[in-house]
Amino acid sequence: MKRALLTLLLCSAFASAEMSPAAVKHQIEEHGVNAFQAQVSESDWHSIIATKVAEGDAEWIAILPWFRALSNNEKTADLVEAAQRGLIRNPQAMLEALNSIDKMTPRGKVVHLDTDNICFGSIPDISKHSYLLFYAATKHALEEANNLAAKCLWVLDSVHDELMAEDRNGTKNWGTRAVPGY
Repeated sequence: MKRALLTLLLCSAFASAEMSPAAVKHQIEEHGVNAFQAQVSESDWHSIIATKVAEGDAEWIAILPWFRALSNNEKTADLVEAAQRGLIRNPQAMLEALNSIDKMTPRGKVVHLDTDNICFGSIPDISKHSYLLFYAATKHALEEANNLAAKCLWVLDSVHDELMAEDRNGTKNWGTRAVPGY
C-alpha cells in the first residue's frame, strides 16, 4: 500500500513537472507506461509528447519503444497519428524506433506502435485531398530514407492501392478532416 501511494505521489509530481525524453523514459522504467500515462493530462500528452513526435524530434522519437505497451486508446491514437506525421519529418529516427519496436514485439502480437500501423498512412476521418497530400509527402520522405524504409514503403503503397481501388469502386467513404499541414 505504501509503495502504491509513493508511486502515485511520484507520478503526480512528475506529471506536473516539465517533461523531457530522459525523464519520461525513467518514469516508464520505474512505474510502467500505463501508470505513467495515467498521470499525464490529455493536454500535456498532446501538447508535449505527441507534438514533439509529430515534429520529428529525434529524442522524443527515440523513446517510442517505451510506449509500445500503452493501453489508453485515446492517447495511443494520438501517438500513432503523431508518429505517422513524424515519419515524414524525420524518417531516419522514426524507422529506427519502429525497427526496435518490431524486434521487441513477439511474432503474432499486435501493437499500435509498429511498422505496420505507423506506415499504414491512413488516418481516421481524413479527407481525400488531405490523404493524397499526406501519402505523397510520406512516400517522398521514405524514398529518401535508409534501407529500413523498404517494409514501410511496401505497407504504405499496399494500403494506398487498396484505398484508391475502393475510391474508384465508390466504396470508400472519405472523411472531412485535414491532417495539419496536409
